[in-house]
Amino acid sequence: RSVQITAAGKEFVGVAARMLNDLKIPLQSMRALSDQRRGQIFVSSIMSVANGKLPKLLSQYRLTYPGIELHVRDGVHGTVIEDVRSGAADFGITYLDDLPDPFLSSPLGKEEFTVVLPRGHHLSGKRSLSLSDLKDAPLVSLPSDSRTRRVIDSAASSLGLTLNHVVTVSQFATMLGFVRAGTGLAIAPRSGVASFLGKELNAVPVKGRPLARELGLIVLKDREPS
Repeated sequence: RSVQITAAGKEFVGVAARMLNDLKIPLQSMRALSDQRRGQIFVSSIMSVANGKLPKLLSQYRLTYPGIELHVRDGVHGTVIEDVRSGAADFGITYLDDLPDPFLSSPLGKEEFTVVLPRGHHLSGKRSLSLSDLKDAPLVSLPSDSRTRRVIDSAASSLGLTLNHVVTVSQFATMLGFVRAGTGLAIAPRSGVASFLGKELNAVPVKGRPLARELGLIVLKDREPS
């Protein structure tokens, strides 16, 4: 008519409780893993964003979705357009000017341009520079078919200027290596070169005719996201 636990039973209860707690931990971990999103995302981005703001954004994304594997393809505007068009990238980040019809876009902000030069250069102390200030300066530039180069040359042409491109490179890091060596100056998107400046180089904003261009995220119309 009454039951009491024995000393051996009390010892068993303690052992069983520890075993159940130990089992609960891996079960909770497995449940957490099953709730996470998994898969791959392919992002194609112009170099200035890939070198500038994108790493921090994707680091924050990884904290929320650690099960997603991220692939970043960086290149020029034309490369981004083709990556999204062909399906090699789920979406792209690039300039929105003259975007072809098959794409949908979401604005992300403006890309400002700066002049990068050695800190000892006689123009380095200026608060801002115009393209006219650079009409005779040797420039280290991206290829003529890049959107960045076309934007710069178009702005100069509208002022009746022909800029002096003395060295052509394909990467911002290489561009600033030549500037650091004294080969010439560079006109580049601010976010694309900020992480490469170091103590030897200075970036001065471009004034006068605006070089800022609208940046945005692009996807192909009628394509379902992965």
